[in-house]
Amino acid sequence: MRRRFEVVGELFVFLLLVLLFSPTVVSSMPPHPELLDKIAKGVLQVPQHAFSAGETKDLKIVFDTVLKRDVLRVQEKGLTGTIRAVMLLVDFSDNPHQVEKSFFEDLANSIGLNWTAKYSGSTNRGSIKEYYSWISRGKINLVMDIYGWFRAPNDYSYYVNDNYGLGDYPENAQKLVEDAIEVADPYVDFSKYDNDKDGYIDMLLVVHAGPGAEFTGRMTDIWSHEWSIFPKSVDGVYAKSYAMEPELWKEPNDMTIGVYCHEMGHVLGLPDLYDKDKSSYGLGKWSLMAYGAWNGENQMGGSPAGFDAWCKLQTGWYNAEILNEGQINELLPPVMKEGNLIAIYKDDFGNSKEYFLMENRQLEGFDSYLPESGLLIYHIDENKYDNTEEWYPGLDPSGHYMVALEQSDGNFDLEKKNNLGDSYDPFPGVENKTAFTPLTSPSSNYYQDYSGILVRNIEEIGDDINIDLSFNDKPIEPFSPSPSDLENDVPTSVTLSWKCDDPDGDILKYDIYFGVDSENLPLIESNYASSSYHIDDLNYDTQYYWKIIANDGKGGISSSPIWSFTTIPPNISINEVMVPDYLIYGNSNLLKFQIFSDQLPVNIDVNCDSTVTHAFDEEHGILSVYVEPLKGPTTLNITVQDSIGHKKCYSKTFEVFSLISQKSLVSSKVLITVVEYGFDEKPNSQIKKQREGVYYMFAQDDVILFDEYLFNPSDETIEPLSSRGGGN
Repeated sequence: MRRRFEVVGELFVFLLLVLLFSPTVVSSMPPHPELLDKIAKGVLQVPQHAFSAGETKDLKIVFDTVLKRDVLRVQEKGLTGTIRAVMLLVDFSDNPHQVEKSFFEDLANSIGLNWTAKYSGSTNRGSIKEYYSWISRGKINLVMDIYGWFRAPNDYSYYVNDNYGLGDYPENAQKLVEDAIEVADPYVDFSKYDNDKDGYIDMLLVVHAGPGAEFTGRMTDIWSHEWSIFPKSVDGVYAKSYAMEPELWKEPNDMTIGVYCHEMGHVLGLPDLYDKDKSSYGLGKWSLMAYGAWNGENQMGGSPAGFDAWCKLQTGWYNAEILNEGQINELLPPVMKEGNLIAIYKDDFGNSKEYFLMENRQLEGFDSYLPESGLLIYHIDENKYDNTEEWYPGLDPSGHYMVALEQSDGNFDLEKKNNLGDSYDPFPGVENKTAFTPLTSPSSNYYQDYSGILVRNIEEIGDDINIDLSFNDKPIEPFSPSPSDLENDVPTSVTLSWKCDDPDGDILKYDIYFGVDSENLPLIESNYASSSYHIDDLNYDTQYYWKIIANDGKGGISSSPIWSFTTIPPNISINEVMVPDYLIYGNSNLLKFQIFSDQLPVNIDVNCDSTVTHAFDEEHGILSVYVEPLKGPTTLNITVQDSIGHKKCYSKTFEVFSLISQKSLVSSKVLITVVEYGFDEKPNSQIKKQREGVYYMFAQDDVILFDEYLFNPSDETIEPLSSRGGGN
């Protein structure tokens, strides 16, 4: 049962060959729960995955890669039948054994033993053999041969080296294994333990005298682990992988099976599923490959948890029913009573590495010390390789466990180190959580995408659990925006509209985000039922951004791109109200303009090549301009600037005339003003109407053509009263 690695590439093959003759990574027992507080306070430093000094970074990368690939291929091994294992008991001159070999015969191979009757104070529920018969549902028969005690050639302190036995070779546990094999070789035929005839010993366990550091926390004790040595030839086979466990915890005959079962899980190719950097608790008490190895009375490991659903699947001892279509009244019997695992994929099973596994775990057998019974839902992502990176809402979803338990209360206690598992974790659980959907907490979504998986009506029926499963497609991305994307000159009152469809025909509602900052769009309307939305009083000449998020009410959401449009510039106008074509020299000429702006207040600048003053009536928008022109053409310039910086300009050049005389005539209700002008230059004779009741008379060649007019109110006409010739 040596791990078979599939490697591609010449360099990879070369490094792998080197690796076969190099030490490998350590898989260690999780610390006893009572040590966790010391670890949190920094009082205890837990050994990380140690490497021998000779191992290079490249070899580490290669080993990690092939190990991870191999873990994902455990199911292909499909171990069944009788499996022979060998256990070597080793003690030391400075640490002699205290427990007889017969105890380990019972620990490994007994069937139906009354542990408390034979060993006072024992908390074991059964033997290692009984555990693996139970967890494999009778598919394997583990037979373990026990040899020893053997005395190691070096002191215990030599192998431990104040480093949990996990330091650099040769002062470490690897050397202890080599020495144990040598002293045992005359008494043991190691070839019997190559079950699959691949040339390697399949299950080699070495038991050292004394307690384990995973319980004591002392660096002067060996921390139980699974590791490898340089391949050592013995009896025509090679010894390479091994598991090492302690003789006792506190006193003789108190050793429990949890640590042995856990390390044998590694021998079978299963990874640790607790968080090895201790920043979280991984699967906690719910798996043998996490803190469930310590389950049992007084948390001593006498009744270790079964494998989690993912590890069960890897062994080949369990079938997974693949559900990627809706299913009503799907019944899950207890997994340890021939119940199947349920694998839920929305997409094609063969192409997806992220999916959900479900199992019905009951408080039975070695699972009797689980926190609670019920439906356990696991979130699997085989793009990851361990449970070192935890995730919960608020953290970067790119970092997460390979195997995470979806705890029904949504508290993420395992990830946050609040507890090692509680009665609120299974479904429906003590809180009667009957649904697991994209809208619940925890959510059935993938870590970085929508899953569309809806598990509802979760119900316990005796020991069975019934569920309804359906799948939902999220809405398509909203499209066809109006105003169109990047549109210009949009009015300041606008109706936003868009189109959106749902593949399942679900009724859609929309969240509308709108504003001027594309990086931080505020939500202005939530759960809006229509696909059009009116907005008034937008700013002029401003770029606005908006997006629509469609929601189908089942957790399916889709977002439009961020669209934008720009509103029209503000309107500024300068309209003539009273402006003559000519100015009178020597007079203060009054000109009036109507000023309009969408953006008040306005700033007005008036300049002229003559003397000019102005006054602005803000209430009525009337600009009065007084010009005292010089002789000759005069240009008037007016600039109006609104409150946001937009400008409007006006410019006009006037001819300038000199005043000769002025007369007035009152006829009916209209005041007629007659003005006689002289010129520096002599234009053609003409009469211009400037405003109601005011007229001008012009001269030609210094001859006054008309100097009096008669106003006829009935038809509002004027006629000259007299004419005269002659010059001035």
